[in-house]
Amino acid sequence: STIRFADQCCSSIASAAARTMLVGQKKRLYVGSSAFVGTLKASPQYSNQRCIVKGYLSDKDRFRIAFWDPSFRGKEVLVHESNLAFDYWAAPGLLLPSLAPGLHIADVGASGSALMSSREFEEGDVILKEFPMMVVSNKGRGASRWNLYFGTERS
Repeated sequence: STIRFADQCCSSIASAAARTMLVGQKKRLYVGSSAFVGTLKASPQYSNQRCIVKGYLSDKDRFRIAFWDPSFRGKEVLVHESNLAFDYWAAPGLLLPSLAPGLHIADVGASGSALMSSREFEEGDVILKEFPMMVVSNKGRGASRWNLYFGTERS
């Protein structure tokens, strides 16, 4: 028999995540996304820096960003989407769903942790739904994946 795994993020979690989606002319970024700023002619000291997306101002068609490097002390600026290159996004803990009744995580020794069930499931039962917990850019040789790992460890 086959047990299907599907998306566990109840509709309330999906709608909460959807509310964090930002709309630009061509890009959609979540609040909290890590990105890189391109060349800023008016402020070259901020060019090519990593930043965190804080919001989007549709009336100005600009993203509000904060620079990631601690030396900028959280400096926030507005930039056009053409000056942003998406790197990664990780879901805040509030968006992560809890496990369905009957499911739990257990330590299985040298193999690490496992998803365990204390009840029987029927063929076709949906036992786990999940919303994307992270999104990474596939450009380069895995740098975005490393940045995601390092960034989540740091925060």
